[in-house]
Amino acid sequence: MNAVRKTLLVGFVRSTRISYIIFAFLVQCSAPWGMGEDPDIDRSTWPESPIMVTNTDAVIESFWNFKLGYTTRWKWSADAENALVRQKGWNRFQLNWGATNTPGRVSIERDYDLFVKGFESLILKTKYPPGVSASISIVIDGERRNIVQDQPGSNDTQEVVGALEGERLEKVIIEYTTEDPGKKEMILRWLLLSREGIPWVGPKPDFDRFLEPSAVNDFSPGLNILHDDADFVRLRKLTQQPAWADHWKKDRQAATEVLAGDTDYPVRKYTLYSQVLGGRVHQKSPVEFNLALKAALIGLVAEDEAQMRFAAKQAIRLALTERWEDGFENHFTGPFWDHSAFSENVATIQAALLLDLCWNWLTPEGRALIAQAIREKGLPNLEVHREAFANQGVRFHRGLLLGKLALSKAGLGMPLSPENVRYEITSMNRLLDPLIRQDGTYLEGVGYGLGTSKATFMTYVAASRFLGVPVNEIVHPRMLAGMRFAAEKEGTIPSETALFLVGALQAGEFRHWGQPDSLVAGGFPEMTNYGLHSLWYEQSDEKEGAVGAFPEFSHYPEGGWVFARDHDDSRAAINFESGLWSGGGHSWTRKNSVEVEAWGETLLVRRFHVGYKDGRYAETARTAAYNTFTPGSRNQDINGTAGRGSDLHIAQNLAHTAVMEADNATAWTEWVELAQRRILFIRPHAILVEDTARLTKPETGVQSWNSLFPFQSNERRTTLLQTEKGKVEVTLLAPADAPMHIAEDSVHRDNSQEKDIIVPVYRTTYTTQPATNHRFLTLITLTPADGQMDAPTVRTEGENGEFLEITQSGIVTRITRITANDKNDLWGVETDGSYAFATMENGRVVEAAAFNASFIKFKDKVSRGNGFLFLEKP
Repeated sequence: MNAVRKTLLVGFVRSTRISYIIFAFLVQCSAPWGMGEDPDIDRSTWPESPIMVTNTDAVIESFWNFKLGYTTRWKWSADAENALVRQKGWNRFQLNWGATNTPGRVSIERDYDLFVKGFESLILKTKYPPGVSASISIVIDGERRNIVQDQPGSNDTQEVVGALEGERLEKVIIEYTTEDPGKKEMILRWLLLSREGIPWVGPKPDFDRFLEPSAVNDFSPGLNILHDDADFVRLRKLTQQPAWADHWKKDRQAATEVLAGDTDYPVRKYTLYSQVLGGRVHQKSPVEFNLALKAALIGLVAEDEAQMRFAAKQAIRLALTERWEDGFENHFTGPFWDHSAFSENVATIQAALLLDLCWNWLTPEGRALIAQAIREKGLPNLEVHREAFANQGVRFHRGLLLGKLALSKAGLGMPLSPENVRYEITSMNRLLDPLIRQDGTYLEGVGYGLGTSKATFMTYVAASRFLGVPVNEIVHPRMLAGMRFAAEKEGTIPSETALFLVGALQAGEFRHWGQPDSLVAGGFPEMTNYGLHSLWYEQSDEKEGAVGAFPEFSHYPEGGWVFARDHDDSRAAINFESGLWSGGGHSWTRKNSVEVEAWGETLLVRRFHVGYKDGRYAETARTAAYNTFTPGSRNQDINGTAGRGSDLHIAQNLAHTAVMEADNATAWTEWVELAQRRILFIRPHAILVEDTARLTKPETGVQSWNSLFPFQSNERRTTLLQTEKGKVEVTLLAPADAPMHIAEDSVHRDNSQEKDIIVPVYRTTYTTQPATNHRFLTLITLTPADGQMDAPTVRTEGENGEFLEITQSGIVTRITRITANDKNDLWGVETDGSYAFATMENGRVVEAAAFNASFIKFKDKVSRGNGFLFLEKP
């Protein structure tokens, strides 16, 4: 009865937010264990019998939902050298241990009393890193057996499978071991029993009912959600132009290869993202549904009947997929576990567009079938999650609007009015408000920000077409500001994004990055612009500027970003990231990091994370993976704590020097009173970085530099990067006794070649002895290989860089710690500041500045204040 009640309630919940609240109350009263843990219920023996989730698989432990009480059933242990920490997440059970000595071992076990006759294997879904091995033992019918022995770990989630033979399962012991020192992390997802049997087979599509039997000569969309027939006429002309012809040839070839995989495979039980059932490969099909969208677009442009029939068949299969969910966890018995509406959103978008593009190849029954799936499997859950946190709710509005437009235009759902459509756009823009700040920086970082912004394009275009108004009138007012920031931060933006901005938003400055491209390039969701960027490019005013160059200096105060370049932008450039955390779990532990670029290459690099599911993610996400300072090699204590992180104090551009300063003390919740980074970019090819830390307990100080190029040691405190275009020297000027360490250090995700590859990253670190005060002074110089500019020459005085003189092409810059006896080191500049610099060109001082000063003076020119003062062109 509870299972029936649960099923009915889950259907009920996916209608409105009001019913979701009622559902939570009813389930707490009636479901087996309610929405939370009930201390009066003994869960130690759950489940009473294996819980079938397919005809062949049964769950006996659910680590994905802590509300099902796995923490009450398992015992965990560690040897004397390991301090075991157990954590429970919303979708996994995570074990961490810090192995200071080797070997290390941790194990968990639980008692069972389950009748398992007929099942042939026990399967643990888990992730643990290379260097760790997993073993599984069981007690069955009173006999202990080792069914898995030392299966090696990897960077990916895997299934650990052991043979099962017997009737009564009494105990399971899972053990992880390693001989490698260092912190290890193991994640457990579920424990299944499996057996041979008849797998779930969905209904066989009756294509004779759902597809038009005879040839169709109308190659136009049926609902005009994003395109009309005139658009496709223009697209056909575009494909004949020289700039697009090669791309179109590749598109046709790719579509032909997809068509060759159109075999008679069964309808799937679950969708989407991957062809899996809760992480298990299950009824794998050779074709994903997003390929059908590519086929439909190419088929309409090429007027290819075979492509259109292929796309229409996939639309029917998608409609018949039993659940538009990731897998069995979403509706598993017991407390409601919710994975938001990602799958339903993607499926609704695909179904709506396929209904439109394949309209003429579908019978009325086929159209009604797809519409019913959108109405029953997609929209109800999207409505529940339309206000989902951050980028999720924004993305879900695309499914909401496209699904509703498809039903309305097809006459198979509630008719939409202009007010309905404007409500959806207003609702989406309201969710975008906190994600794009006034200065264009993104709350969740440029990766999430750019991706979230791109996800709105189709929503805006569909609304624009329905309302008959330009996209400019409905797009979020800070969209262009966000795109300008993204372009400056990344050095570029995707071609299809640039073409949208040029055409739909008439922002000609982005044309520099908008090049003719494939009509269907990329995977979901990038390819879902469906060639519209091509149309927009052609519609844009060719007389508008196509500069594409970045400013010499720009400052984003809300986000804490500073970008500085040389007057010749082919030379050096630096990107400095400060800023306070504000994006919850999408903030990163890299505050006060600096990137250095020159000659079109990124030399000192901020790493791009590997995927969340990759075991190497923790390595790429740690603070030492960035070009920054850390006390005791500790990671910044991010924890999504808003208002903590780096506070930018100075962002100033002078004639020859750009100055940045930020204090990152609050990035660590303990023992750090000051973590100040000061940067002088002395154009064109010298950068001085000073890190000053004040701690409340002695810790080592660590300054890190990372690159995709290997470091070489020149001498005790200098490391060298050599590329074909030039060389970079990183020299620690102070302290004199900090040892240098060079090594390959983890990995970086590189998609510069239009595909994700993992490449090594090399790291140089300087480490001081434990102390409460630290000061690093590091000079970075760049020398181009083409000989067009001499290498910067450097003269220093003092053990700890008290005085520096840097000469570049006859321009001299002096930097000093000011005292009463050395004012003349700066050619007569006077100040009471603690640190000062001045630049001389053609025999005269052209700029001077001082930190922590109340005045700075040169001859008859003086500046007064409190803090950083400067005299430009004195």
